[in-house]
Parts: sequence; structure tokens; C-alpha cells
Amino acid sequence: RQQAERLFRRAIAVFEEAFGEEYPGLAAPLASLAGLLASQGKVDEAEPLLGRALTLAKKSQGEQGIEVGRILSILAKVQFRRGVPEAVQTADHALQILTNSLGPDHPVTQRFAEERDVIRKEFQGKGLK
Repeated sequence: RQQAERLFRRAIAVFEEAFGEEYPGLAAPLASLAGLLASQGKVDEAEPLLGRALTLAKKSQGEQGIEVGRILSILAKVQFRRGVPEAVQTADHALQILTNSLGPDHPVTQRFAEERDVIRKEFQGKGLK
């Protein structure tokens, strides 16, 4: 995992140097690095990367782009780990985009639907919607 993190950081640095910090192609490696960091419990480091990735993806794909859905799905999981109630709304939005982009039967959509259900149940158990 340390090697993967180092490689993601290097790829991001190369893209930034070659194309600038606003290069839309940065969205994917930023989101992937954030997902890796989140899986290591580094959610405080992951969230700002996701914010930046989301901004870049929305600029290049619009509000309903598939990369936007993927980034929102990672963000929902990060918010969930932090105990942020907005995780439910973020997860719902991500699932809506993934369903529209990939279809309801796509494995990515189905897997995230299950994750979204876990997020919903957790917060409903705490009296939140």
C-alpha cells in the first residue's frame, strides 16, 4: 500500500507539472489516492483530495458524469467513517449517478447500492435520515 500511495502521489505530481493543477485528468488519480488513504484510516487526508477531484470531474464531465459518481461514492464512505450524517445524502446522489450512467444491473452500481444500504441503516439506527 505504501508503494501504491507513492505511485499515486508521483503520478499526480507529473500531471500537475505537465498540465497544471486544474487538469481534468487529475480527478481519477486524486480520487484513487483518496480511496487508498481512506482504506488506511487516513480519512482526514482523503477528504480534501476528494473535494479537489470532485471539482475537476464536475468541470470536465458535468454534474452527472460517471467519474463524479465514483468520487461521490468514495466521499460517502469517507463521511460514513467520520460519522458525518451527510454520508446518506452523498451516497444517494452517487448511487443515482452510477445507476443513470452504468445501469442498475452493473456490478459497480450493485456493489455501491449495498454499501449505500449499510450507510443508511447505520444512520437510521442513530435516528438520522
